[in-house]
Amino acid sequence: MAKVCYSCGKKPEYGNARSHSLR
Repeated sequence: MAKVCYSCGKKPEYGNARSHSLR
């Protein structure tokens, strides 16, 4: 669970938990 989306490299408040709910 990284702060920023290591997958796309977006901001942490962008929705890494919503758009990236796989990990």
